[in-house]
Amino acid sequence: MNSWMEVLGQWKQGILYPRWAALAHFGYGEARFIFYPPFSWLLGALLGALLPWKLVPAAFVFVALTLSGCSMFLLARHYLARPDAIFAATLYAANPYHLVIVYWRSAFAELLAGALLPLLLLEVLELEEKGRRVVLPVALLVAAAWLTNAPTAVMVNYSLALLVAVTAILRRSPKVLLYGAGAAVLGAGLAAFYVFPAAYEQKWVAIAQVLAPGVRPQDNFLFTILEDVDHNRFNYLVSLIAAAQMVALAGAVLLARSRRRESPQLWWTIAAWSLFSGLLMFSFTFSLWQYLPKLRFVQLPWRWLLCLNVPFALLITMAWRRWTMRAMVCAVMLFVLLCAWHRVQSPWWDTAADINEMLDNQQDGPGYEGTDEYVPTGADPYEINKAARRVTLDGLGRSLIEEKQWGAESKFFIADVTSPGKVVLRLFNYPAWRVEVNGNPVAAQTREVTGQLMIPVEAGQNRVRITFIHTWDRTAGGVISAATMFLVVMVGVRMKITSFKRSMKPILIATSNPGKLRDFAGAASSYGIEIATVPGFSSLPAVAEDGSTFEANARKKAEHYSRHVAGEIVLADDSGLEVDALGGAPGVHSARYAADDPLKAESNTDDGANNARLVRELRSVPPDRRTGRFVCVIAAARNGETLAVFRGMAAGVILDKPRGSNGFGYDPLFYFPQIRKTFAELNAEQKAQFSHRGAAFRAFLEWYRTQPHQFEEASKL
Repeated sequence: MNSWMEVLGQWKQGILYPRWAALAHFGYGEARFIFYPPFSWLLGALLGALLPWKLVPAAFVFVALTLSGCSMFLLARHYLARPDAIFAATLYAANPYHLVIVYWRSAFAELLAGALLPLLLLEVLELEEKGRRVVLPVALLVAAAWLTNAPTAVMVNYSLALLVAVTAILRRSPKVLLYGAGAAVLGAGLAAFYVFPAAYEQKWVAIAQVLAPGVRPQDNFLFTILEDVDHNRFNYLVSLIAAAQMVALAGAVLLARSRRRESPQLWWTIAAWSLFSGLLMFSFTFSLWQYLPKLRFVQLPWRWLLCLNVPFALLITMAWRRWTMRAMVCAVMLFVLLCAWHRVQSPWWDTAADINEMLDNQQDGPGYEGTDEYVPTGADPYEINKAARRVTLDGLGRSLIEEKQWGAESKFFIADVTSPGKVVLRLFNYPAWRVEVNGNPVAAQTREVTGQLMIPVEAGQNRVRITFIHTWDRTAGGVISAATMFLVVMVGVRMKITSFKRSMKPILIATSNPGKLRDFAGAASSYGIEIATVPGFSSLPAVAEDGSTFEANARKKAEHYSRHVAGEIVLADDSGLEVDALGGAPGVHSARYAADDPLKAESNTDDGANNARLVRELRSVPPDRRTGRFVCVIAAARNGETLAVFRGMAAGVILDKPRGSNGFGYDPLFYFPQIRKTFAELNAEQKAQFSHRGAAFRAFLEWYRTQPHQFEEASKL
């Protein structure tokens, strides 16, 4: 909170982006705002400008947890029904580790950064749909992490590398690795105005204190014991919380393992992320902490709970579908937290009286205690004189000091001295301080031990002006950020224009089936793409769907109809239901399953008859064996030649009675456990999100976006 109060005070001085914390170390100052990411202290200062200071911590926590809940809801809603997504969002926002941050640590910046992690996973999972279009949003998330909390930014970069690697393996696509690397580089570039000076100016401060004993990785693995009793007590508390979450997560993994078939990419990415985050909290991974670049600057291995919370909230929601079981899991977590509260260590937080004292110390008092790692090199904050005047003559003779201005980053005073000497300031020396005496630049000196700034003066009047300047690294960082932002904007505009141009040209579908057209239109609408039937489709010769596989039929139809619209891309699909208890039937014969001999039937049978036969065939099959899946294969062809094939699948259970009236075909009998509805109970948006046809069409769109030259040439034919 001291940072927030000081930032607000500097805003009142006209300093919009502070760099030097003038009141730290009781007025001697430190370069805190160069090294501490800006988002949290800017938000805290803004809240302080709007609310009484005693309400600001609670308001900050509310904002941070609300953002976390919203980001988790956006992620969960892609895979879960709305009530389940709301539960996942609530659990993530109020997870045990977040409560530890709020009640024991007051690590506000880390809490705020927690809102970025679900969005990171969401964007990586959408690589399959969006391809290289994911690079820009992921870059923004990486930049936001750097500008919120440095340890979290390190975890975000390692998490991004892991998630992208898992996705590349699952999709067998090395180019995904390039997308991830590009996003990390762009993100660092966007945040360069902070990252570059913070990296360069580390040599000007005692940054080694970041890894001082007690805050080193080897001192903070789970259940680590040192000679420091207070350290051990808190480590034991957070270790208990971590262990409880890991046990619950392991149980959730076992119970939710069926999701591997329904959402394999989601399953394997969160499983890998959970394993990676969990293992790094144990001491046997110390070699990784030593040798992986910058990992040691996370400092506290149990900080990886911040990442573990994302799989934790998702898997708990997926594993326990009943609300009573979810309530029991939450109750157990709360019980562990309360036991730690009463048996291990009670929480602490700033009271209204503490906050008023902080404010008084900044407005009328000596300032506040600073942070060791931001102290300029050569300074010892424990040797300073807290009662020292702002300017003191060090030498013989008498002096008359007249202070004209004493701002955070600009100071001006007149020193009348009777003999040459040096004036010593209540200010730590730092390379960014520029000193002028009577309009002429003067090399500042550093007082031994204390590290105070010293200025040589001549006998007589000395007009001394001290300014905290833009060093070259700050300028370079700003230029890199501006150039990266320009690149991001240009690429974003180009992608929007390209997407708009494509959306103006409808995609041709070789079908007149109104149900299929609705499904395709629903899947395409969120991308701004129009769907149209092949011109004159009803008058064109029909195709005999006599292939033995969905792909064979889809290829045959796409190639046939594309010959009638020269130069245009034509999509055709073949889809059907595969029931495990029936050996995969109806399969490719789904549309004519009610015929006496589906293999020889020349035309489709109606949906009601097909459903009735399916119910009869499964009458003696127990509920746990009525599993099946909808399969859709889409072929894209041009001028009679197939360009690519795409497959989508949705696994579910076959009911004994129809439910719902929105779908067609077998939709009323196909129950989708993930959202607890049949496909006939879904609206167009939901069906586009969860159906086999929607999955196949999204795979087509991802391919479509990676073929710009091919499609531009096709449009000219």
